[in-house]
Amino acid sequence: EVVDKQNWIKREDFVDALAIAQSLPGVLAVNISILIGNKLRGLKGCLTATLGTILPSFLIILAIAIWFVQTYDNPVVERIFKGIRPAVVALIVSPVFSTAKTARINIKTVIIYGFSNLNQVMAVLDIIMRMRQEMEEELVSNILPFWINRMTDEVNGGFYGRITGREEVKPEAEKGAILNARILWTFSAAYRLLKRPEYLETATRAKRTLIDRFYDNEFGGVYWSLDYKGNPLDTKKQIYALGFAIYGLSEYARATGDDEALAYAIRLFETIEEHSFDPVKNGYCEALTREWGEIADMRLSAKDENERKTMNTHLHILEPYTNLFRVWKDTRLERQLRNLIGLFTERILNIKTGHLELFFNDDWVSKYRIVSYGHDIEASWLIHEAALVLGDKDLLEKVEPLVEYIAAAADEGLTPDGSMIYETFLDKGKTDTDRHWWVQAENVVGHANLYQHFDDEVAMQKALRCWDFIKQHLVDYKYGEWHWSVRADGTVNTDDDKAGFWKCPYHNGRMYMEIMDCFLPETHKKQ
Repeated sequence: EVVDKQNWIKREDFVDALAIAQSLPGVLAVNISILIGNKLRGLKGCLTATLGTILPSFLIILAIAIWFVQTYDNPVVERIFKGIRPAVVALIVSPVFSTAKTARINIKTVIIYGFSNLNQVMAVLDIIMRMRQEMEEELVSNILPFWINRMTDEVNGGFYGRITGREEVKPEAEKGAILNARILWTFSAAYRLLKRPEYLETATRAKRTLIDRFYDNEFGGVYWSLDYKGNPLDTKKQIYALGFAIYGLSEYARATGDDEALAYAIRLFETIEEHSFDPVKNGYCEALTREWGEIADMRLSAKDENERKTMNTHLHILEPYTNLFRVWKDTRLERQLRNLIGLFTERILNIKTGHLELFFNDDWVSKYRIVSYGHDIEASWLIHEAALVLGDKDLLEKVEPLVEYIAAAADEGLTPDGSMIYETFLDKGKTDTDRHWWVQAENVVGHANLYQHFDDEVAMQKALRCWDFIKQHLVDYKYGEWHWSVRADGTVNTDDDKAGFWKCPYHNGRMYMEIMDCFLPETHKKQ
């Protein structure tokens, strides 16, 4: 248009302008428009060219976006977009060849460019492998020994219920099902990866505690908590806890082939489907009494809203169902796992914002405007993992654009130092800018997933920056484990637990092991 049709500038000048535009920050099309506008008409040309480049595209995309929000899941629309793809490729390739001729590209320049890019790729891979090595060392020398040496209850069995942020062991603290199930998952996964006998011993201890103490032999399911001696304390059936019990037991079965663990995981799956699943309005209720009756207070924690259905519980049913499907290829489980993915993409995801809604009534109506950045980035990779484990190409084709969309929305919570803030209450105009331990762990895994499966190098840089933040601010090199959070003013939070009802080795332990599992040395050599 600029060179051949309008004859505004020579082809050689255009190639030079293109090279300059590529070296500048910002959008390439805008940069080159500014350079050409300046060459033709000075400042007025710059302004006119910029508006001419931005405004039509903006208006067209705005119109398409308004239309797409209403029709994105329409089969006809999906087929239209599939048909457009070859034309888009042709539009991109055509100017590449024409520009290449003018730029006098030959075999020498291609080889130089190739080796330059190869060096960049190798540098990135080397950084990733150093991160992997650091994480493995941190896992085996810090995190796992902390839980083995400091949390094992040799007097009453199982594990202590709490260590404070100031390193005080509380031997008479209540023992939560979540804590025990997450210890079970963490040490089972560690044994599967590293085959160290002490990890199997700790995992087996957690398995026996879950089956022998937490499991309700009379009514089924698991108790919410025990007293410090191992007797039932809070006997309600929080579905979130049942989900984590499945997660831990299925991982133990995956790591060891243990039939008992698998049998209990299947039994808990059937219990959730029998008592929690809503066959009329879809989804899973939050909590029930010990005898599976209705319960007035369904909240998972004091900070949550008292609603019947929540994003968080659905996320942590999706997660264990995915893991259970790895070791038990059951058709009903597969159907419910697919249904859960659909609930996230069609009910829980706010397609206009890319964020997940958190609390719903029985009819899937949400009246709360809360953004949880950590849950967004965590859900992005857990939804993707579920689709990958199912191995359905059509499902992946539908899900993967949403995975990237959710992760991009989560990035609104990123800070310049690479960490991710906690949450925003949009109606109140209030943002919690503390950097919680679990959010940083999911931040790393979510962005590493984008790099691994979508070749997103920028996402990997985000993961690496967050890992640097974790090393500098959250890891406790003196006493072990991670601190709960870093406050908005930059100070370390020692008021909240180092280990306890919610502070478990699962988020950070899983981060270490996901990176170790995804970026194996053998894979690095091949790349």
